[in-house]
Amino acid sequence: MKSSFQEHRNPFRDPAATPEWAQLIRLAGDHAAIRFQDLRRRISKIEGLVEELCYGGAEWGWTPRYRVGEKVLFTAHVLPGALEATIELDAPLAEKVLRDSKVADKIKQVIRGTLESTSGAWHRVRLSNSAAIRSFAEVVRKKSKFVPPRRTK
Repeated sequence: MKSSFQEHRNPFRDPAATPEWAQLIRLAGDHAAIRFQDLRRRISKIEGLVEELCYGGAEWGWTPRYRVGEKVLFTAHVLPGALEATIELDAPLAEKVLRDSKVADKIKQVIRGTLESTSGAWHRVRLSNSAAIRSFAEVVRKKSKFVPPRRTK
Protein backbone atom coordinates (compact mmCIF):
# COMPACT_ATOMS: atom_id res chain seq x y z
CA MET A 1 0.00 0.00 0.00
CA LYS A 2 1.32 3.43 -0.92
CA SER A 3 1.73 5.99 1.79
CA SER A 4 -0.19 9.21 1.38
CA PHE A 5 3.11 11.02 0.87
CA GLN A 6 3.75 8.97 -2.25
CA GLU A 7 0.21 9.52 -3.50
CA HIS A 8 0.19 13.28 -2.91
CA ARG A 9 3.56 14.91 -3.59
CA ASN A 10 4.24 18.49 -2.63
CA PRO A 11 4.88 20.47 -5.84
CA PHE A 12 6.65 23.22 -3.87
CA ARG A 13 10.02 21.49 -3.53
CA ASP A 14 12.37 24.09 -4.98
CA PRO A 15 14.34 25.69 -2.11
CA ALA A 16 14.76 28.90 -4.12
CA ALA A 17 11.03 29.32 -4.82
CA THR A 18 9.13 30.04 -1.63
CA PRO A 19 5.41 29.71 -2.36
CA GLU A 20 2.89 32.36 -1.39
CA TRP A 21 0.59 31.35 1.47
CA ALA A 22 -2.45 31.58 -0.83
CA GLN A 23 -0.85 29.20 -3.35
CA LEU A 24 -0.04 26.67 -0.67
CA ILE A 25 -3.38 26.84 1.11
CA ARG A 26 -5.36 26.33 -2.12
CA LEU A 27 -3.23 23.37 -3.22
CA ALA A 28 -5.44 20.70 -1.65
CA GLY A 29 -8.68 22.17 -2.99
CA ASP A 30 -11.52 24.26 -1.63
CA HIS A 31 -12.71 21.89 1.10
CA ALA A 32 -9.19 21.28 2.43
CA ALA A 33 -8.48 25.02 2.35
CA ILE A 34 -11.53 25.56 4.57
CA ARG A 35 -10.36 22.80 6.95
CA PHE A 36 -6.86 24.26 7.05
CA GLN A 37 -8.24 27.71 7.93
CA ASP A 38 -10.37 26.05 10.64
CA LEU A 39 -7.26 24.38 12.09
CA ARG A 40 -5.38 27.67 12.06
CA ARG A 41 -8.28 29.39 13.83
CA ARG A 42 -8.54 26.65 16.48
CA ILE A 43 -4.85 26.83 17.42
CA SER A 44 -4.46 30.59 17.06
CA LYS A 45 -4.97 31.25 20.79
CA ILE A 46 -1.96 29.16 21.82
CA GLU A 47 0.31 31.60 23.62
CA GLY A 48 3.52 32.30 21.70
CA LEU A 49 2.43 30.37 18.60
CA VAL A 50 4.58 31.03 15.54
CA GLU A 51 3.35 30.08 12.07
CA GLU A 52 6.06 29.86 9.43
CA LEU A 53 6.83 28.36 6.07
CA CYS A 54 9.64 25.87 6.46
CA TYR A 55 11.67 24.12 3.80
CA GLY A 56 12.02 20.43 4.66
CA GLY A 57 14.31 19.37 1.82
CA ALA A 58 13.57 18.08 -1.66
CA GLU A 59 11.42 15.23 -0.36
CA TRP A 60 9.15 17.35 1.87
CA GLY A 61 9.28 20.71 0.12
CA TRP A 62 7.76 23.84 1.66
CA THR A 63 5.32 23.24 4.50
CA PRO A 64 3.59 25.33 7.17
CA ARG A 65 5.17 24.70 10.56
CA TYR A 66 3.87 25.70 13.97
CA ARG A 67 6.03 26.19 17.03
CA VAL A 68 6.23 27.84 20.43
CA GLY A 69 9.72 29.09 21.08
CA GLU A 70 12.08 26.46 19.72
CA LYS A 71 9.59 23.61 20.27
CA VAL A 72 7.89 22.50 17.06
CA LEU A 73 4.25 21.63 17.70
CA PHE A 74 3.49 20.18 14.26
CA THR A 75 4.00 20.49 10.53
CA ALA A 76 1.06 20.74 8.16
CA HIS A 77 1.15 19.06 4.75
CA VAL A 78 -1.10 20.82 2.26
CA LEU A 79 -0.84 18.57 -0.76
CA PRO A 80 -2.78 18.06 -3.99
CA GLY A 81 -5.95 16.32 -2.85
CA ALA A 82 -4.96 15.96 0.82
CA LEU A 83 -4.50 17.84 4.07
CA GLU A 84 -2.29 16.08 6.60
CA ALA A 85 -0.15 16.92 9.61
CA THR A 86 2.89 15.43 11.30
CA ILE A 87 3.27 15.71 15.05
CA GLU A 88 5.81 14.27 17.47
CA LEU A 89 4.52 13.01 20.82
CA ASP A 90 6.54 11.51 23.63
CA ALA A 91 5.03 8.53 25.47
CA PRO A 92 3.63 10.44 28.50
CA LEU A 93 1.86 12.95 26.27
CA ALA A 94 0.64 10.21 23.93
CA GLU A 95 -0.90 8.43 26.93
CA LYS A 96 -2.74 11.62 27.93
CA VAL A 97 -4.02 12.05 24.39
CA LEU A 98 -5.26 8.45 24.31
CA ARG A 99 -7.31 9.07 27.48
CA ASP A 100 -8.85 12.30 26.14
CA SER A 101 -12.48 11.94 25.06
CA LYS A 102 -12.09 14.99 22.77
CA VAL A 103 -9.62 13.11 20.54
CA ALA A 104 -11.14 11.06 17.72
CA ASP A 105 -10.61 7.31 17.57
CA LYS A 106 -8.87 7.52 14.17
CA ILE A 107 -6.19 9.80 15.60
CA LYS A 108 -5.85 7.56 18.65
CA GLN A 109 -5.31 4.56 16.35
CA VAL A 110 -2.40 6.33 14.66
CA ILE A 111 -0.86 7.15 18.04
CA ARG A 112 -1.34 3.65 19.50
CA GLY A 113 0.78 2.17 16.73
CA THR A 114 3.94 3.87 18.01
CA LEU A 115 3.58 4.00 21.79
CA GLU A 116 6.59 1.81 22.50
CA SER A 117 8.94 4.74 21.92
CA THR A 118 9.64 6.70 25.12
CA SER A 119 11.71 9.39 23.42
CA GLY A 120 8.96 10.41 21.03
CA ALA A 121 7.31 9.15 17.92
CA TRP A 122 6.21 10.96 14.79
CA HIS A 123 2.59 10.58 13.77
CA ARG A 124 1.23 11.52 10.36
CA VAL A 125 -2.50 12.19 10.48
CA ARG A 126 -4.91 12.78 7.62
CA LEU A 127 -7.19 15.73 8.33
CA SER A 128 -10.05 14.81 6.03
CA ASN A 129 -13.04 16.28 7.88
CA SER A 130 -13.99 18.84 10.51
CA ALA A 131 -14.06 16.21 13.29
CA ALA A 132 -10.42 15.35 12.53
CA ILE A 133 -9.53 19.06 12.59
CA ARG A 134 -11.21 19.58 15.99
CA SER A 135 -9.53 16.50 17.38
CA PHE A 136 -6.07 17.31 16.02
CA ALA A 137 -6.32 20.88 17.30
CA GLU A 138 -6.99 19.43 20.77
CA VAL A 139 -3.82 17.32 20.51
CA VAL A 140 -1.83 20.40 19.47
CA ARG A 141 -3.23 22.41 22.40
CA LYS A 142 -2.24 19.60 24.78
CA LYS A 143 1.26 19.49 23.32
CA SER A 144 1.61 23.27 23.63
CA LYS A 145 1.04 22.96 27.39
CA PHE A 146 4.12 20.72 27.60
CA VAL A 147 6.39 23.38 26.14
CA PRO A 148 8.83 24.62 28.79
CA PRO A 149 8.17 28.25 29.78
CA ARG A 150 10.47 30.86 28.26
CA ARG A 151 13.14 32.15 30.59
CA THR A 152 13.10 35.84 31.30
CA LYS A 153 16.30 37.82 31.68
